Amino acid sequence: MENSFLYCVRSCRPYFSSAATQEILDEFRPCLCPFDTVCGDVMCYWDIFLPVYLPPELHHQGFK
Repeated sequence: MENSFLYCVRSCRPYFSSAATQEILDEFRPCLCPFDTVCGDVMCYWDIFLPVYLPPELHHQGFK
């Protein structure tokens, strides 16, 4: 069940809004602490949820 959910999220990433990157970062950034085991989980969540394939006209809202 969990793998199906993760596959579904990865498949839906291209359909996330252009503001999704900032929303996802705002949601998970408070959980980042290098001395906590949750930090590794947050990195996995970012790998799953962040829309990394943005069109060139939206790069300023993504990784820049």
